[in-house]
Amino acid sequence: MKVKELGKIAVAKTKVHGKGTINLPKGILEVAGIQPNNEVLLYAKNGEIQIKRIKTPEELMGILPASGEVTAEFPYSFRGAFADALDFFEALRKGLPFGKDWETGFIYGKVYLKPKGVDLRTSIHLSYFELPNYPNGAITIDGGIKQFLTSPQEVALVDQNLSSIEKTLQQLTLNLRPFGDNGFLLIEGPEFGIDEASLLASLLTALTFST
Repeated sequence: MKVKELGKIAVAKTKVHGKGTINLPKGILEVAGIQPNNEVLLYAKNGEIQIKRIKTPEELMGILPASGEVTAEFPYSFRGAFADALDFFEALRKGLPFGKDWETGFIYGKVYLKPKGVDLRTSIHLSYFELPNYPNGAITIDGGIKQFLTSPQEVALVDQNLSSIEKTLQQLTLNLRPFGDNGFLLIEGPEFGIDEASLLASLLTALTFST
């Protein structure tokens, strides 16, 4: 397979085999920074597939020290990019002092960061989502997902979570507007740098140690 290299861009044609396997040319992998035995994240949307190398813990360590302050720029700009959102949340998780007790994932049309072993519908979590009125994405902090609950006890638990979030926002002097019945809007059309990552880290740290 011939690979055309145009600066930092590589283009090649290949074929999907009978069992759904595909061979990626060496030149494509080199430009993408993917080496043998690297883990990759696959994301499909609108007839296209993105392949992205998953950073190792060694590469991510030190981005967010235990204080919750960021020491390096986050090179993420969300523009309809669930894969980038998942990558950012994973980097945030690994930089937090309690990160090993949290997990990332994708469900209900949104990327999330939540404590391990708890139901997303009744727990405090970060969400990244895309909607027609938020085409560039948004990040919220949610107390749960009320529309998927039927038990009055579970709905009451979400209300308690929302109250805890609101108190934390007041303690951090963050005046953020409510977002629906589930939480508060943190960042709209996210472009991440030091300020944005510090906001999420300090908020999660304050919530975790106050509940």
